[in-house]
Amino acid sequence: MTVATVHLYNIVIFDLPVAAPKVEYEKKLSSPQQVKAGSMFILPVNITGEPRPTVTWTCNGKPLPTSPDIAIDKTQDSSTLTVKHSKGINSGTYQITAENDVGSDSAEFVVSVTGERNIFESFDVIITVIDMYYRYVPFRIWAFQNQGPGRFKSGNAKFGNNEYPIKVH
Repeated sequence: MTVATVHLYNIVIFDLPVAAPKVEYEKKLSSPQQVKAGSMFILPVNITGEPRPTVTWTCNGKPLPTSPDIAIDKTQDSSTLTVKHSKGINSGTYQITAENDVGSDSAEFVVSVTGERNIFESFDVIITVIDMYYRYVPFRIWAFQNQGPGRFKSGNAKFGNNEYPIKVH
């Protein structure tokens, strides 16, 4: 640990300890984590450094989205990422970065959420709703897509309170 000395008119007022951040975690988190869809996963990390580091979490290089299923708990010497009710979209590389004026440290965790079905597998038809404006008049188009050939078969356009059938070729 290094010491920063504070001077006032060549008189030592006090010494401040300084240390670059250090991110530490359980060894088992070093290997990719397999999580069953719908279950919770937790990534606990211990953090040291002086002055106290700022901590950020990302997933696949992007800030974590705000969600009731994602919680980040921070204390003076730790940070824990908790994902409740995990889904396939929660799979990825999570990174924690701790930074202060002296330096930075980071760690990565690979999480794979398995066992989730694509919700569209069980449907024969996908309905697409498109809200549009034409000459400042709002209207909505419903397009029905058959999963088999993948072509739009029919649809309706709604202008105000009136609906008009549309054939899509």
